[in-house]
Amino acid sequence: MNNMEALLNYQEADIQYDKLEANLKNTPASKRFAKVRQFLEDQKRVLQRMMAAVESRRKTIDATAERFDLYEKRYKDGIAKFEAADKDDPEELAKFSQYFDQLTTRIAQERREFAQLVHALEKEETQLSDMRVRIAKARKEYDELKATVEKERADAQESLKTAKEAAAALAKAVDPQLLEAYRQVKRNHALAVVEVVGNKCSGCNMELPAVADRRLREQELVECDNCGRILYLLN
Repeated sequence: MNNMEALLNYQEADIQYDKLEANLKNTPASKRFAKVRQFLEDQKRVLQRMMAAVESRRKTIDATAERFDLYEKRYKDGIAKFEAADKDDPEELAKFSQYFDQLTTRIAQERREFAQLVHALEKEETQLSDMRVRIAKARKEYDELKATVEKERADAQESLKTAKEAAAALAKAVDPQLLEAYRQVKRNHALAVVEVVGNKCSGCNMELPAVADRRLREQELVECDNCGRILYLLN
């Protein structure tokens, strides 16, 4: 058995192991588990942003309330000063009138802003509460699916172990340099070693240069210039 035959035998065993792994990842429970896990990861980031927004909103409300209290205090102080003022002085009365008009306008504005902020906060807190409910439900489903997926993997362990050991045994018959080349190509292609058919790479259908045929017949390591797969030629 030459090096290429040994590599093809190893590839077949390697593919069988990959299929077992792929089957585990493609069970209904595994697919749903992946979706729920992604949902939880996404919702965690959203939840963090929403919590930060709510905290910022609360601080803004506190600051607005402080300003509102300050303006109300100024209004009361202004009333006290007005009561002590000379009511017969038109200029003095005009100043107080302007002062109270401006202050009343400012207080009304602060009251509107405060009401809007409180309304926005209540809405955000409701959304936050709803999100926590959804996350709790997803977390429960996540735990149930995780248990199912772990059981599926546990049930498949013997088959996986057997397939892995079979591939490892066949790998020992492959030239180390050829095996390393195979593993490098396998990073990009599920099928790393492909047949040359009609002077074309059967992996990407790229026509090969004439020299490739000679090198293949001399059992040299030949890789497709287009896709990088390792090529072999049936005698």
